[in-house]
Amino acid sequence: MNGNLLGGVLLILIFFSLLGACEGQETEDIVTIVDGTGELVDVSLPVEKIVSITSRASEIVYALGSGDKIVGRDSYSFYPSSLEGVPVVARSSRSPNVELIHKIDPDLVIADSMLSEEDRRKIESAGIEIGYPYSTMASATTFHNLTVAAGGINIAADQPVDYPTVDPEWVVERDPDIIFSYATNTADENLTDKMKEIHDEIISWPELVDVKAVKNDQVYILGNPVAWGISSVVGDLYLAKWFHPDLFEDIDPEAVHREFLLKFFGEQMAEKSVYP
Repeated sequence: MNGNLLGGVLLILIFFSLLGACEGQETEDIVTIVDGTGELVDVSLPVEKIVSITSRASEIVYALGSGDKIVGRDSYSFYPSSLEGVPVVARSSRSPNVELIHKIDPDLVIADSMLSEEDRRKIESAGIEIGYPYSTMASATTFHNLTVAAGGINIAADQPVDYPTVDPEWVVERDPDIIFSYATNTADENLTDKMKEIHDEIISWPELVDVKAVKNDQVYILGNPVAWGISSVVGDLYLAKWFHPDLFEDIDPEAVHREFLLKFFGEQMAEKSVYP
């Protein structure tokens, strides 16, 4: 696990341990934590109103029994379905509506690393605490970690930047056995259609016609519901089966996903989260 990801996980775990500790607490305390950027943040307890503008955190808040504290969300935080009734105050952490966030006046805003320093300062001013074609991901990224955990080898691991854009010749030269991408959708978009669109686009690129992954029909799309947050454990299981079908012959990732949703969210799976 790389340092950047570890920092984000620690921030969430520390926050939720504080959230649990403040249940039923009447007097206000202030606890200082270190956030994902390394800055000290004073969190006033109890935390009652949360704006979460990153879907990974929203899922974890809900799974830990505090979904009712979320009073504002990003457009990708629509799972579980009860979150759809929560006001949208950002498309993602990259584009928050600061005015709406100020109007809600939350106790805490949870964002990811896409939140700009300028937007962070604007949010904190109210006293709140706070894919391109041939684009790939190097070693210091979430999807690299998922790939390695599932027993795969990331051919872009040694690239000098986290999200490099590479030439088609580079892909052809390395001739990957498997290509996988991911699809994100908002509540009003059909995930299956989005995943199919991305899959069909990749296999249609003429430069990749002789790459093993395309020739052997080994191009897969991981959907947003299993690509991020705690549900990514299911996503990693799909990856493992794609990478090593013989080793995981007796494992049905979709069945595991259904059981996971029912156990932690009390919901049925509405549609598949991978393609094909």
